Amino acid sequence: MSSKLNRIAYRRYKREITRPYIKTVARIILIPAISLLTLYILYIID
Repeated sequence: MSSKLNRIAYRRYKREITRPYIKTVARIILIPAISLLTLYILYIID
Protein backbone atom coordinates (compact mmCIF):
# COMPACT_ATOMS: atom_id res chain seq x y z
CA MET A 1 0.00 0.00 0.00
CA SER A 2 2.65 2.49 1.06
CA SER A 3 4.96 1.45 -1.79
CA LYS A 4 2.14 2.00 -4.30
CA LEU A 5 1.48 5.45 -2.83
CA ASN A 6 5.18 6.20 -2.95
CA ARG A 7 5.34 5.18 -6.60
CA ILE A 8 2.37 7.42 -7.46
CA ALA A 9 3.84 10.27 -5.42
CA TYR A 10 7.23 9.81 -7.09
CA ARG A 11 5.67 9.86 -10.55
CA ARG A 12 3.71 12.98 -9.68
CA TYR A 13 6.84 14.54 -8.17
CA LYS A 14 8.82 13.77 -11.34
CA ARG A 15 6.08 15.31 -13.44
CA GLU A 16 5.77 18.37 -11.17
CA ILE A 17 9.52 18.95 -11.18
CA THR A 18 9.55 19.95 -14.85
CA ARG A 19 6.38 22.03 -14.67
CA PRO A 20 7.48 24.37 -11.85
CA TYR A 21 10.79 24.77 -13.69
CA ILE A 22 8.87 26.20 -16.65
CA LYS A 23 6.79 28.27 -14.21
CA THR A 24 9.85 29.72 -12.51
CA VAL A 25 11.48 30.51 -15.86
CA ALA A 26 8.27 32.20 -17.02
CA ARG A 27 8.12 34.10 -13.72
CA ILE A 28 11.75 35.20 -14.02
CA ILE A 29 11.05 36.43 -17.57
CA LEU A 30 7.50 37.75 -17.14
CA ILE A 31 7.62 39.58 -13.79
CA PRO A 32 10.37 42.05 -14.84
CA ALA A 33 8.68 42.49 -18.21
CA ILE A 34 5.30 43.23 -16.58
CA SER A 35 6.88 45.63 -14.07
CA LEU A 36 8.72 47.42 -16.89
CA LEU A 37 5.49 47.62 -18.88
CA THR A 38 3.60 49.11 -15.93
CA LEU A 39 6.40 51.63 -15.33
CA TYR A 40 6.38 52.51 -19.04
CA ILE A 41 2.59 52.98 -19.06
CA LEU A 42 2.74 55.11 -15.89
CA TYR A 43 5.54 57.16 -17.44
CA ILE A 44 3.44 57.75 -20.58
CA ILE A 45 0.35 58.72 -18.54
CA ASP A 46 2.29 61.24 -16.39
